[in-house]
Amino acid sequence: PPEIAHIAPDPLEAAFDAADVVRRVRRRTTGVKRLLLDQNHVSGVGNIYADEARWRARIHGERPGERLT
Repeated sequence: PPEIAHIAPDPLEAAFDAADVVRRVRRRTTGVKRLLLDQNHVSGVGNIYADEARWRARIHGERPGERLT
């Protein structure tokens, strides 16, 4: 439906393209945590999952997406 057409695939869906998400995130100056929570990039990531993933990767939430290596 048009109301949810902007929502990106969930990482567990077959349609999820990790390389595409990485390309889009690395073009943004927004902080990583905000990018993880943005349903336009990836769906299904809530606050706790975003924090746990960042903690495990040792990435600060305010680090800009364009500064990821």
